[in-house]
Amino acid sequence: MSTNQSKAHFLQNKIASTGTENLSDNEITQLTQLLSTISLSRKDDGSSIREPKVNDPKIFNGSNNDGDGYNRLENFLTQLNMVFKLQPSRFPNDETKVIYAASFMDRIAFEWVQPYINAVGTAYEDPIATNFSQFTAAIRRMFGDVTLVSDAENKVMKMKQGNRTASEYTTEFKRYAGLTNFNEEALLWAYKNNINAQIQDELIIRSDAPNTLIEYQDLVIKLDMLFRERNNKHYRSNSNNNRHNMHKFNNNRRVQLPTTRTNIHHQVQQVHENDDNVSPMEIDNINRKNHKKKYTALSKTEKQRRKDLDLCAYCGSPDHQVDRCDVLPSTSNSVNAAYLSKGKRPKKGNTQIFTFQDFLNTQSQ
Repeated sequence: MSTNQSKAHFLQNKIASTGTENLSDNEITQLTQLLSTISLSRKDDGSSIREPKVNDPKIFNGSNNDGDGYNRLENFLTQLNMVFKLQPSRFPNDETKVIYAASFMDRIAFEWVQPYINAVGTAYEDPIATNFSQFTAAIRRMFGDVTLVSDAENKVMKMKQGNRTASEYTTEFKRYAGLTNFNEEALLWAYKNNINAQIQDELIIRSDAPNTLIEYQDLVIKLDMLFRERNNKHYRSNSNNNRHNMHKFNNNRRVQLPTTRTNIHHQVQQVHENDDNVSPMEIDNINRKNHKKKYTALSKTEKQRRKDLDLCAYCGSPDHQVDRCDVLPSTSNSVNAAYLSKGKRPKKGNTQIFTFQDFLNTQSQ
């Protein structure tokens, strides 16, 4: 303790024991100077406690609920109390609190409070403008929800956690619980019965479950976080296993794919290239368009081979069927189907048109 502070304490103790009548003029002057010096030194070294900054409350216009679930009046009163508690030096009495609150009221809400503010200091002064508790009760009667308490009690008793986290559910539970007249025992009973069944089952078998609402809520939030993290790990593990199995399945499918039609065609060519009973025309007519050759009737063996291997019935290509064969003669050069089916050349002057269906008929014989 500094010398100045010691002197000030000595003089203050003397005043407390004997009163100011026994102080000399010199001592009174000295005490005044000491107190001033001590106050200035505290401001200079920053040792004085500074009140924290706080946001001003939002404007209240008299509309309590716009259908979005927020009770604007209760939020407004809570924000006012936050300012009063964090910055008490600004509000030396209730009158300043009421006037401060009125400065954040608008429209019908301000029209309601305006006569009370104007009547301060007159014969018509009303306690609503000078006592903050009476102001709070009056504004709730005027703009509050008449079923506020009953609605809150109904919410507390019936509101389930559902898909929400325990933290989200607990926050909303506390918001409504503060508006009810329930004691802690009733609130704890309601909270226990509305959390998710998985957490309820866990707490039933615990012998160390807390008996106070706050401790019980803290434990529920921790358990909920634990269960959710465990479920997420299980889901990620299953997802990785599914991707691995699908990748393995796709690899197996690629290995076991059947030989392509082109490979089959080349294999068949190799099998038949030394077969004297099969003519080159029967093996492949793919190049017929580029190399003009006369039509050669197919043997039954070749017809069956092309059918079994799903080849073009006309040219033997594995890349298309006969209805899309570009080697097949156009209708302008068509011939009689009966002659082709018998392996004979068409007679001169035969004008009957050999259609695509005729060709198919020859292949089925």
